[in-house]
Amino acid sequence: MKITFSILFAVMLTGAVYGHCGSCGVGDDGEPAKASKHHYHSKHMHSKTATHDAKHLEMMQIPEAKLKKVAAIQKKFDKDYRKLKKAYIKKLEKVLSKKELESYMIHHMH
Repeated sequence: MKITFSILFAVMLTGAVYGHCGSCGVGDDGEPAKASKHHYHSKHMHSKTATHDAKHLEMMQIPEAKLKKVAAIQKKFDKDYRKLKKAYIKKLEKVLSKKELESYMIHHMH
């Protein structure tokens, strides 16, 4: 019974250690994934295709004149967001080392 339980426990533990979805930053080899610089990019990494956007606009049934106003508001928002993000990173750089900042940005900035 002890042997069976020990083997079963070892098998379950092994599966729990290596069974992950990848969102925690662990690579395929089980080691922490290397920090990437993509968090510093000004463009959103998950942008949609033009076809995808066109289909959504068509479904919303918003007149073209209003869509142009919405686009101008979105453009201003994106510009303000980039400024705010840069200021945020500069403040963090004063507190954290380069390595700490990269680690923090991987886990907290999207």
